[in-house]
Amino acid sequence: MTALLAGLFDTAFLGHLADIRYLVGVILGSLLFDYLYRILKFLRSSAAKL
Repeated sequence: MTALLAGLFDTAFLGHLADIRYLVGVILGSLLFDYLYRILKFLRSSAAKL
């Protein structure tokens, strides 16, 4: 949930800039962070069951 809020805040903050490259970088970074967070959460929950 925190990662989603951070991504929305960054997108809203950078959305008014003239150059689209900054916005694309923030969106891609946010997506990568979300995927890594989900993968690590899955590994943590599967290791706790052992």
